[in-house]
Amino acid sequence: MQTGLKEVADHLGISVSTVSRVVTGKDRVSKETREKVLKALNELDYQPNDMARVLRGKQSNTIGIVVSDISNIFFASLIKGAENAAAKQGYSILVCNTGGDPEREKKSVDVLLSKSVSGIIMAAASYESTFENLSTKQAPLFVFIDNLPKHTKSYSSVSIDNIRAAREITERLIAHGHRRIAILAGTQAESSGKDRIKGWKEAMRAHNILIPEHLIAAGDFTLESGFSCMEKLLMQKTRPTAILASNNSLAYGAMLALREHGYSVPNDFSIAAFDADDQTRLIMPVLMSINQPVLEFGKIAVELCLKHKLKKKSISNEQIILDYQFIEGNSVVFIKQ
Repeated sequence: MQTGLKEVADHLGISVSTVSRVVTGKDRVSKETREKVLKALNELDYQPNDMARVLRGKQSNTIGIVVSDISNIFFASLIKGAENAAAKQGYSILVCNTGGDPEREKKSVDVLLSKSVSGIIMAAASYESTFENLSTKQAPLFVFIDNLPKHTKSYSSVSIDNIRAAREITERLIAHGHRRIAILAGTQAESSGKDRIKGWKEAMRAHNILIPEHLIAAGDFTLESGFSCMEKLLMQKTRPTAILASNNSLAYGAMLALREHGYSVPNDFSIAAFDADDQTRLIMPVLMSINQPVLEFGKIAVELCLKHKLKKKSISNEQIILDYQFIEGNSVVFIKQ
C-alpha cells in the first residue's frame, strides 16, 4: 500500500495540512517540524501523489490518452505507439476509454487535468462540449488524433488528409467499374466522418455519377452500426455493388450482415474500408483499405506533448498531416455495367 500524507500525519501525530505544507514548501513550518516530517517521509517511503504535484504547480511524468473504443485495433495501435515513445523519455501513459460517450469523455479530460499530466492525446468521439470552457493556457496540453475539433489551430493535431484518402479509394472502386457505391459514413459529429463523405462525393461527382441519398448510411463507427447499415442497404430496390466503410468496425459489421443474408464478398458485393489492417490475417478476403500510420500518430503525439511541456515561446501549436498506405487487397472485383 502506498504511503500518503494521512499515513505520515498519523505516524507523527500531527495534522495532514502540516505535512502538506512541508511537501509543497509553500507555507512556513518550524525547522524542527520540517526535519521531523522529512525524516518520516523517508522512513515510510512516502510517494508524492498527484494532488501534491498539482499543489506544487508541477506536471507529472504522465501523458493521458482518451480513446472511444480501446478494443478497436486502431486505438490499441495508437496507445502502443504512444507508450513506446513515452517510455523512451521516462514517461508513463494513462489511458481513458470513453465508449464514445461525450459525458465520459469530458469527465476523463477533467480527471487527467486534475492529475497535472504533461499532455493529453485525444482520439475520442465528441469534442465541442468538452473543450468549450478550456482556457488558452490549457490548449497546448492537447494533441488531437484523426478526429479534429472545429478550431483546430488552437490545438496541435496529427492526422491524414481524409478527404484526399476517401477520394482516392472511391476512385479505385470506380476504376473497377462500380457506379453504385454506398458509403458507411460514421458519425457526422466527427471531422473524419464528414471528410470521408466529402471525399467520396468529390470522386463520384468527378465521374458524373449521381449520388442517391439512400446510398449514404451514417453510423457510429461500431461493428453493430455496420451490421444495421448494411441490412438497410440490402432492403433498397437499387442496391449498391460496392461499399466504402469509413472504418474497420463498420466494414466488419457489413461483412457479417452480408454473410448472415447469404451473400459473399467480393462475389456479390465489393467492400473497401479505412484502417482494415487485420494483423491476424484471419479475415478473408483481405479488404482494399486506406491504412493510417497509427503507430506514428502515437509517437508524434507524444513528441508534441513533450515539446509543449518545455514552454518555449518558439513552440507553437502544430497541425501535422501524414501520408497513408493504400492496400489493394482482394475484396473488390471488376464489373461490367
